[in-house]
Amino acid sequence: MTISWQELENIILRIPYIQGAHVVPDVEGHPKIHVLATAVQPPRHIIREVTALLRSVGFTNANADWVTVVQVHEDGDTAFSSTRLSIAGFAVGHNGSGIQATCRLNRGAEVFEAVAIGPSLAAAMAMATVGSVNEALARLDHLVFNGVDVVRSGGIEVVLVTVVESGNEVLSGSAVFRDTMEDSVIRATLDAVNRRFLVYSGQKV
Repeated sequence: MTISWQELENIILRIPYIQGAHVVPDVEGHPKIHVLATAVQPPRHIIREVTALLRSVGFTNANADWVTVVQVHEDGDTAFSSTRLSIAGFAVGHNGSGIQATCRLNRGAEVFEAVAIGPSLAAAMAMATVGSVNEALARLDHLVFNGVDVVRSGGIEVVLVTVVESGNEVLSGSAVFRDTMEDSVIRATLDAVNRRFLVYSGQKV
């Protein structure tokens, strides 16, 4: 993937709490990212977010050394929860072809809903969640559900979801199982696609 420094700056600026970004190449041609951010997130989190975003757009060897963060404190700094996709609700029923799941996500006052039918509750809910994300992106079938599993790690159940994007790259996400299978699958699915959402939507989500 070929991307200009200006395009990279614009992508980084889609992260809600980043107010400025400047990209310059180092002696090896790697981008050095200078970021101006509000104080709603700790610097370590910001560096992780920017590094993950760099990897998602083709800089697979990106690391924390590429990113420098300067923070400004403003009155009333709060988390940007209203600009991110969050769970608005879900429902599960039975259909002659399998399990029918409905997933509703919201971003501020906007609500995005999708219905899917799958062979299991987990698969149906993951498919419905991907459908809701595609609705939010306004690009139907842009992301495609690939698989879902529940594994145990250190005695803790973890839901793993994989999603395929248009370039056939597989994205993965996970969530610790808690409350219900439906909630856990939705959280794992959103974890799989959240980096791509910034790149595809052109919005601060």
